[in-house]
Amino acid sequence: MSYVPARDDVSRAAFLRRSGALGIAGAAALGFPLLEEPHVARAASPSRKIVAATGKAVVRIGHIEGFSGYMADTAYSQSSGMQLAVEEANKRNSRVRFELVKGDDLNDATAGLSEAQRLVKYERVDVLTGVSSTAVGLEVMRFAERAGVLFLQIGTNGTSITGSDACRVSFRAACNNQMLTQALAPALLKEGKRWFFLTVDYAFGIDAQVRLTRLLLEAGGRIAGSMRHANGETNFSSHMRRIAGSGADVLVLCSGGADVQNAIAAIARAGLHKRLRIGGVQLDNDNVVGLPVDKLVGSVWGYVWGPDAGGRRTAEIYGKLKARAVGFPSNWSQYLGYIAGEQLTARILAVGTTDTMRLVEAFENEHPFDAGKRNPSRWRRCDHQLVQDTYAACIVPPRRRRNAYEFFRIVNAVSGNRAAGACAGRDARTAAFRMGGSVPERRDYAPVFF
Repeated sequence: MSYVPARDDVSRAAFLRRSGALGIAGAAALGFPLLEEPHVARAASPSRKIVAATGKAVVRIGHIEGFSGYMADTAYSQSSGMQLAVEEANKRNSRVRFELVKGDDLNDATAGLSEAQRLVKYERVDVLTGVSSTAVGLEVMRFAERAGVLFLQIGTNGTSITGSDACRVSFRAACNNQMLTQALAPALLKEGKRWFFLTVDYAFGIDAQVRLTRLLLEAGGRIAGSMRHANGETNFSSHMRRIAGSGADVLVLCSGGADVQNAIAAIARAGLHKRLRIGGVQLDNDNVVGLPVDKLVGSVWGYVWGPDAGGRRTAEIYGKLKARAVGFPSNWSQYLGYIAGEQLTARILAVGTTDTMRLVEAFENEHPFDAGKRNPSRWRRCDHQLVQDTYAACIVPPRRRRNAYEFFRIVNAVSGNRAAGACAGRDARTAAFRMGGSVPERRDYAPVFF
């Protein structure tokens, strides 16, 4: 049973499919509603330290997402959660008004760098956040490091962001591949030990395959084969033929967003779901919309959060996100945007300034907090990863779904400390070494104090 929006409610997935190459502007011209136009004028913003009418200081958050890229569904979900968190922060405090200034990275590293530069230089944002693509995240974090701007990444998964490429000003809210694979591998191994990997050919997918391969071999399994595909690939016919003749019992997708959606559609057309167990490093309600979901019942995926996460705040957060998910299912990308926004605004308020070094230290304090999961979460000083419970979930049949829009049930939960590994591990040690220097001073910028 796939998600079908009400007749008078345009789903975001339908918007993306219909708009296609027209992009944001073209889709708007056709009458499809947008959450908010991400691009804003490129003129420098006027002084905004204090809003005279309210007496509040203004803090501008530069929010970069791939609104018109191949992961646009994830971008809109993360933006929805972030917007909610900012609105709540503005209602809760009397000192600051937070403003979101959006930029579209097109899920392209060069475009992401350009948007980050625009937001910092012309829009005079105080901090940066957002991003789903690991490639974009790496490019923006290098700029943020040079510019001395805090960058809170929301949806990037490539482990190097909190490993070999870590920098002092960058933090990551999403579970990285190290964490996702720790939860996923035990669940996949129950499905079979001869795996075929279908992997997107860039940092995120390659990193996921390497980590899953290590866990497979340690468990006595073997690789039946592997193939890579281009980012944005739509023709998987040769891949399906190779997989069919591989002798594998489990097909593992190391991809995300539209790539995993396109691969799943090809698997269903080839009938491979009848012959193989299916799984992958990540999938969510948002990505399942429009797919033959009932052909994927029993498939197992890396998973970040859902209504069965079992925490004290889980039901409260789920209710708020579900109310905001008009025309699309609530999902864990929306959750990550919400938690990132909640944490970012809370720590800015706690230190009373947008000074980058003060904010970095506020995130590095390792204070545990309730992120709507069974165990407390914390930002880890050694690698700037948000350490949190991480899951594997399977797609369940309609009779077992909480509602028509909740396709998954958690089948394996791993505590944050176990999922992330120790700070003595190679990734975290490398990150700590990379972050040993001081934070560069931001030029031509006066921090907001309140």
